[in-house]
Amino acid sequence: MRLAALVWLAFGVLNAQSKPPKLLTEAVRTLPGLTILDPKIDFQGDRLIEQLKSIPNYPVPSFPSWVENDFDHDGLTDVVAAVTAREKTGRRFGLLAVNSRTPKNIIWIQSLGPQVLYGVDFYRINGVASKERIEILTCIACDATGWVRWSGNAYELELYSVRDHLIAVPSDLFAEPNINAHVLKKSATCTRIRMIDYRGSEWQKRWYLVEMLGSKLMRGWIPASSVMEDTSCDSVF
Repeated sequence: MRLAALVWLAFGVLNAQSKPPKLLTEAVRTLPGLTILDPKIDFQGDRLIEQLKSIPNYPVPSFPSWVENDFDHDGLTDVVAAVTAREKTGRRFGLLAVNSRTPKNIIWIQSLGPQVLYGVDFYRINGVASKERIEILTCIACDATGWVRWSGNAYELELYSVRDHLIAVPSDLFAEPNINAHVLKKSATCTRIRMIDYRGSEWQKRWYLVEMLGSKLMRGWIPASSVMEDTSCDSVF
């Protein structure tokens, strides 16, 4: 699980929410059958939480149901929230956003999923957390936390921002965002890169225009699958 999510889950510093923002309550009011996630109700009887409570002096995780920030960078505060559909057979979870400049436009980041798939609720959302990007807290004790960022048009999965400094795993550097394009250079493990631009809203089809950092800057395209955040290793050029 990513470090930020671990900190929030372990110490519960974001669970001081009391009253949902008006922007959120007005949006949810237009969606019959949905309610803002309430951990006291929606996680009642959760086995893992009960086990944590039984450990002396162990900080029980808390689950913020919504986060506010200027996600679309227009100077206004937006909101992202986990919501539930409480049904007789269980709960269904979803994640939605409301941007202040378009308050009547409800954006589904993750639509309501099936309650159980193959005996496991893969679609459960424990809450959200945010700084610049939005962490989707889908799991307490596993590496399943995903994140999204506003692109200018939508909230997109694992979208890195322009000027982010990251790492490229071994990958060809292409002249165009196409696997059949001319190869400019092969990158070694742990090559440091800076984001310039991107193409593609879906992670599987996304390409990044990057600069490889070193004694000689070189610019080209690499697939999203070749990008990682681990900056603990040394660059190799």
